[in-house]
Amino acid sequence: MKKLLIAFVLALTVITAGATPSIHQIGRPTPSSIVAYQNGYNTGYSRGKNRAYDNTIRTVAIVGAIAILGIIIYEAANPRWTTNENGIVYRF
Repeated sequence: MKKLLIAFVLALTVITAGATPSIHQIGRPTPSSIVAYQNGYNTGYSRGKNRAYDNTIRTVAIVGAIAILGIIIYEAANPRWTTNENGIVYRF
């Protein structure tokens, strides 16, 4: 279990170590165009918010899949299910 946990932490470290900032600059509005500035700000805000949601959902899905895969591998390596007079039971 220790090796599995260490492998999981290292995998997450490698995944996040390659992250690069994604800053997208929106053109500078002219002083007479305050409406254009507000539209640019709203567009950038919406894009950033959507990207944040997408990245969060992707991270949760990947971490969840790794956790489920780790549990499956752990259970396959250390089977705790057995049979006795009560049927199929989990051995603690």
